[in-house]
Amino acid sequence: MESYLLFFKDFTKKILFCFIYQVNSLRSLSTELQTNEVCKYLSLKYTPFSTLKDGFNRFDSVHYKSIFENLVKNIPLFKVSYLEEMGIFKVIDGTLFPTLLHMSWTEYRRNKNAFKLHVSFELNRMIPTEFWRGTGNSCERSMFLKMIQSGITYIADKGYFSFDLVQKVIQIKAFFILRVKENILFEKQKKLEIGLNMPVCFKNVSDSIGVFKNDPNQNKLRLIQFQVWESYFMIATNRFDLSTLNIIILYAYRWQIELFFKYLKRTLHGIHLLNHSENGVEIQFYL
Repeated sequence: MESYLLFFKDFTKKILFCFIYQVNSLRSLSTELQTNEVCKYLSLKYTPFSTLKDGFNRFDSVHYKSIFENLVKNIPLFKVSYLEEMGIFKVIDGTLFPTLLHMSWTEYRRNKNAFKLHVSFELNRMIPTEFWRGTGNSCERSMFLKMIQSGITYIADKGYFSFDLVQKVIQIKAFFILRVKENILFEKQKKLEIGLNMPVCFKNVSDSIGVFKNDPNQNKLRLIQFQVWESYFMIATNRFDLSTLNIIILYAYRWQIELFFKYLKRTLHGIHLLNHSENGVEIQFYL
C-alpha cells in the first residue's frame, strides 16, 4: 500500500509540473523528466509515456476531487473585504471544450464532439470552488440546481433564468442576481430610490419591486434596469437589502468567470487534453 501511495503522489507532482511548466503532451513530459534540471532538483524521476498515460486510468478522479475540495476549504486565501460585508457570492457558468470525434462520451453534435465544464466561481476569494463535467448538451440550469446552498448569492447570465429555478432557489433560502430577457413582462408594485452615487456610464436606471406576470408562483422580486452605451440590462434579484449600485456592480463581477475560462483554456492550455477518458479528463481539471 505504501508504494501505491508514493506512486500516486509522484504521478500527481509530475502532472502538476506539466501544467506549471507549460509542457504540452505526456510524451514531452516524459522527455522533460529525463532532461530538465528542474525535474532533477525536484526529484522527479524519469517515467515513460505509457506509465504516465496509465496513471490517468489507474487512479480514480474522486481522490483528486477530495484533495481539491479540502484545499479550497482550508487554505487561507485573500478575501475581498467589500464583498465579505455583504455575504458570499458565487458566479455560475459553463464553457465548452471541443474534443476528438472518437471520444464517444463527449457526443455533442453530428460532426462535432465536446464536453461542458460547469463551474461555481466564488467572488469573495476569486477562485473556482466546484465544477461538474457534463456532455456538450448538458443542461446549465440542472447543473446550477446541484450547486445551490443556503445563504449564498448566485450570479448568472440570462440563460439560467426560469421561474422554476427562482422558486427552488427561494425554497432553499439562497439568493440570486440573474439577468433576464428584455421581453419579459414585469408588474411594478413599488418604485425604489436609486441614490445619488450612480456613475455617469449607467443610463436610464430604474429599480422596482413587483412580480413577473407569467410567474406561476408570483414571487415578489426586485428588477433593476439600466443601459451602458448601446447595451440594455434587466437584472432580477431577491436581495432587497443591497443598493441599486451594489446589484449592478455584483452583476458586472460576473465577467470574472469569463476571465477564468480564458485563463484555463489559453494560459493553462486546457483545450489540450492529456488523456481522453472521462476519469482522465476529470483528473486533469482537478489538478
